[in-house]
Amino acid sequence: MTEILLKLRESTSIDLPGKATSGYEWSFTADQAGILLITHSYFVPAKLQAGGTGTERFFLTAIAPGTCALHFRQTRSWEKEKEPLDTREYMVTVIHGQMN
Repeated sequence: MTEILLKLRESTSIDLPGKATSGYEWSFTADQAGILLITHSYFVPAKLQAGGTGTERFFLTAIAPGTCALHFRQTRSWEKEKEPLDTREYMVTVIHGQMN
């Protein structure tokens, strides 16, 4: 599990390899609500070909102190019973003040 430490109101991003042209998309679950504001974008290279890869970027903004585990799964929406192509886990800790 990758650990991320943020100060309150600080932002960072998580970049994951995208395969949207193959139908795979990243989704996530968070074990604690109200600690992070999370938005998502997909970036493609200038010459993306079918089956090529892009980057899925998840922007994290710390909105309250605490700890939140993020669990990412790369799946195809129509393959409900199939195991994910890839998974990633992050533990994000938000502190109220200075980091040393």
